[in-house]
Amino acid sequence: MAGEKWAERLGETAELFRITVENLPINLVLYDRDYRILYMNPGLATICAAVCQRTPGELVGMRGSELWPHPIWNPLFEHTERAIATRARQSYDLATNLPGRGPSVREWTVVPLVGPGGDIDRMLAISTDVTEQRRMVQELREADQRKSDFIAVLSHELRNPLAAIRLSLDVMEHGAPGSEEAVGARQIIDRQVGQLVHLVDDLLDVTRVTQNKVKLQRQRLDLNELVRATIDDNRRHLERDGVRVDAKLASAPITIDADGVRIAQVLTNLLANAVNHTPPGGTATVSVSSDPAGAAVLRVTDSGVGIEPALLPRLFEPFLQAEVPVARSGGGLGLGLALVKGLVELHGGSVSATSAGKGHGAEFVVSLPRAAEFAVDARASTAASPSRARRRVLVIEDAADVAAAMRLVLETDGHQVTVAHNGTDGVAAALALRPEVVLCDIGLPGMDGYAVARTMRADPALREAFLVALSGYTQAADVARARAAGFDEHLAKPPSIEKVRRILDALRTR
Repeated sequence: MAGEKWAERLGETAELFRITVENLPINLVLYDRDYRILYMNPGLATICAAVCQRTPGELVGMRGSELWPHPIWNPLFEHTERAIATRARQSYDLATNLPGRGPSVREWTVVPLVGPGGDIDRMLAISTDVTEQRRMVQELREADQRKSDFIAVLSHELRNPLAAIRLSLDVMEHGAPGSEEAVGARQIIDRQVGQLVHLVDDLLDVTRVTQNKVKLQRQRLDLNELVRATIDDNRRHLERDGVRVDAKLASAPITIDADGVRIAQVLTNLLANAVNHTPPGGTATVSVSSDPAGAAVLRVTDSGVGIEPALLPRLFEPFLQAEVPVARSGGGLGLGLALVKGLVELHGGSVSATSAGKGHGAEFVVSLPRAAEFAVDARASTAASPSRARRRVLVIEDAADVAAAMRLVLETDGHQVTVAHNGTDGVAAALALRPEVVLCDIGLPGMDGYAVARTMRADPALREAFLVALSGYTQAADVARARAAGFDEHLAKPPSIEKVRRILDALRTR
């Protein structure tokens, strides 16, 4: 009786094993030393029967070489022979692109099975579809490589401006004040600081775009006028290495509903990219037109080094750097084109790139929706700026060099400037000075900038002061937090002195 019960249990176990094997999401085949098929699970049998135009039952007894095409059979035979010789399982990846099935990657494992006499008399081959996993691994490897490349490029791009600034400071220290050398050194420092600010701005902007935190300030604009003004504002910088920038504007206004600052940023980045990859004597051309579908079209073409075809599909990925000769590299972090793509798509447009290859230049095409109507605002003021009034300014900044530099600039402009290096001293100085404007760092030791603003807003004697936050944190949430604390303005560090001057000039209208 006990034997019958065990036989019944054994039969149940065998049936459960069969059901399990037949429903596993793998392909499984059992074959002998002559490569004759002994068993296939239903999934694999269905596929092979369709290829061989046989029924699944007719596959048993066929040789593997009769069953599988060479791209599958050859590596299976090779690894089976190795498994027999080593008496150990063999694993390998097999990428195929079979007709009707498309590209795929499967992981194969060949297991040698030892018979009762100790010899290997059967083989078990298992294959699993790992196409998606291998794709993800490859993407992670490429992302890691781009990150490493980015860190290397960032180091290079930061060291160059810093080296120029340090050498220029040495010239200013040892040269006569106001001399040609001192003036030249000051100009170098100004350009290199601008480059550093540009690098940081690109990093922040790409982050904002990818996190969908850019808020567009849309208005109706004439793309012709926007292009003309952007080129005029940047011509000196763009043409400094001997590359000419030309514009071919449309004969009639091309109207768009867009954020003018952001579209100017798109054009500036595209032109900088064109100029950086064009040798001296070459040309970068901007043209404005409309396409048959009614979209506004902005084209930036250059006569530069061109783009390898393999690079085109990935051109707008962050941190991607084309391999260009070091002597002609224009620098940058590989963020400009990624930023262009993000900003254009925020406007509901598209951007693409074409090139005939190395040495044949490149063309970037931006397509933007046109505005239904366009009303020209001709109220741009041409009046001379009023003379600057002398202001009482309090600078609260714990970085001594930054505070000293800010004091020098503002005192040169004629303002009365007081400096405090922490929040507590800043509030005390404000009570004594009653400043019209407070430029306050957020990241102060002890009492931070937010607490300073709240304290001043709570004091009737300081409530009317115009508070400007200075911070390296410039996300929308950071600006909102500064506003909630009581700041009137939020400037990214390092602050543009022109923006500070505009704030001081604008106080007369309050």
